[in-house]
Order: sequence, then C-alpha cells, then structure tokens
Amino acid sequence: MKHLKHIWNSLSHYQAAGIAGLVAILLSGAVLAPSFAQTATDSAQTQDEVNVELIKERLQKSSVMGTTIGDQKHALVGQVQRVTGEAITVLTTDGNTTILPLENVLLLNQEEETITVDTVVIDSWVTALGFLSEENTFTPAYITVAAESLQPVSQYVSIGSITEITSRQLTLAPRDNPSTTVEIDILRNTDFQDPSGESLAYTDFEADMQVLIVGFAAEDDEYEASTVRSLAPLGNE
Repeated sequence: MKHLKHIWNSLSHYQAAGIAGLVAILLSGAVLAPSFAQTATDSAQTQDEVNVELIKERLQKSSVMGTTIGDQKHALVGQVQRVTGEAITVLTTDGNTTILPLENVLLLNQEEETITVDTVVIDSWVTALGFLSEENTFTPAYITVAAESLQPVSQYVSIGSITEITSRQLTLAPRDNPSTTVEIDILRNTDFQDPSGESLAYTDFEADMQVLIVGFAAEDDEYEASTVRSLAPLGNE
C-alpha cells in the first residue's frame, strides 16, 4: 500500500489547487502514482510517465477526484455483496450498505495492479479511498480489492490444561470451563515458553500441562496461538 499512501496524500494538494495544480505537481515529478499494470503502452514510455497519464486522465474526466473544494477525504472498508459493471455494493464494517460507483475509478488488487470488475467476487473485501461531499455522498477514487477479511482480529487469552498437542494444533480444556475443549492452531511463529519466558520446543509440552495461551480469535470460532507458556516448571527443569 506504499504507493497508495502517496496518492492519498496527493489528494490534499488537489483539493487546494484544483485540477491544474495537481497536474502541474504530477508533471514536476513531486507526486508518484502507483505502479499500475499496463497492457498496451509505448515501449519508450517509462512506468512513471504511464502513471502520470493515468492520473491526469481521471482528473480531467469528471469530479470523481473531488473538484469541489469543500469535499473531505474519506475511506471505508467493506465486504462485497453485489457486483455489476457499473458499481460494487459493499457492507461496511459499521454495518451500512454502500454502493461504490466505478466510473473513472482505479480498481486495484493487493499488489497494486489494475484489475477489471469481472475479477471482483462476492465476499471479497475492499478498501475505498475518495471524497465525502457536504451532502454526505461518498465518491471513490481508488478501490483496492482483497480476498482475505480486513476485519480487525480479536485477541484470545485463556488458561487451561492441554488435552492433546501436535505440531499443528493444541487442544485446551479452559480452566473456567473444563468440561469443554477448544482447538487452537499452532503457527510457524508460535512461541512456546517456560514459566520465565524462555523459548522451548512444542515437543516439551504434553497432555495435562497447565498453560497460558495468548493468540487471536479468527472467524468461525477458530483460534491461533502466538504464545503458549507453561504455568509450572517442566519435569526436566
């Protein structure tokens, strides 16, 4: 998203100076656009020249970039509910349904390559950057599409007894509800520790050990462990 930050910051210059001002900044090389993938450009053009032309084209076509000086920069994150050739309907993270018009909008994937709307699938996630008018109408300028959820993850902390452990998963009987068990995924970077915080191998842990689990709660009641710490000295200590 590094290049998108340059573009996002350039929108402030555009609001202050109008189309001509931003075009002048772009031509002077002061603002860099993203590395958009081009399929039919002159071989003599540099990528920066192509980027500048793309931005100029969209600035000159319409008010999509916020030609009204009073418009405010705005961003939203949402999950795709419907896709047509003209718009993407998303359910935002605050629970509102929003229609994002696609006319003169740069549509990007996570690698910041331009994509077409027919590659956007239901349930994918989008980050839209644009302007919010005084009438509270959002007009996107850039939309980035991601396959994975952009919802913030929730931290998971639990103390309990290990009932089973493998290299990929740990089954825990939580202390506050020992009659149930929770399956927790073990990742490559999961840190196994003794009571003092010294790193250990997962093979040092076994059933019936009391442990503290710190990790994240993913979707569908799935859990991932970032730290597994023994609450009692190990037998070989």
